[in-house]
Amino acid sequence: MGGADKFRLYLAVYDNSKAAGPGLPLQLHWALLLGPKHEDASSLQKTHARYHATNRTRTGRWEFERRAVECVRTPSMLGRILLGKIEPADLDAVERVLADPRRVKVEDARWDCWKWVEDALVDLLQKGLLRMQARDGVNMRHLLAYGQRFSTEVVERGLDTGYGMPVTVVYPGPGP
Repeated sequence: MGGADKFRLYLAVYDNSKAAGPGLPLQLHWALLLGPKHEDASSLQKTHARYHATNRTRTGRWEFERRAVECVRTPSMLGRILLGKIEPADLDAVERVLADPRRVKVEDARWDCWKWVEDALVDLLQKGLLRMQARDGVNMRHLLAYGQRFSTEVVERGLDTGYGMPVTVVYPGPGP
């Protein structure tokens, strides 16, 4: 099957400090975003799915959320990092891996949305469901640092405004 038919998996980065109020330091929220290769920023169709752990519940406990979303950025979205491709035939398996309730570790006070992303990516890679774009694969610490630098640059350059296509970069991998 050709690359055009494959879905894209992104690491999406959101600025949670915007909701808390102006002048606060950048507080990042991490999610995985899955969508088709061909995107239309003018379409209102919810062609993508956002998978993440959220703690916006009344209890303050972390929960998994899957939500259908448009491909355009939201007010809190900083941008996205293309990680790799997923075969259409693997979408159901990917959904099962990401929705696994055992991934949410409510008993661990240090657990957060990044740990959810990290565990999910490790599972997808181990099961052969994600084909990374980067030749050297992924190093989770490097990906976290890369995402933090990317997010800071987006904010500093004022690229985190509007409702068009989000700033998107391809994860280069840890390199030599």
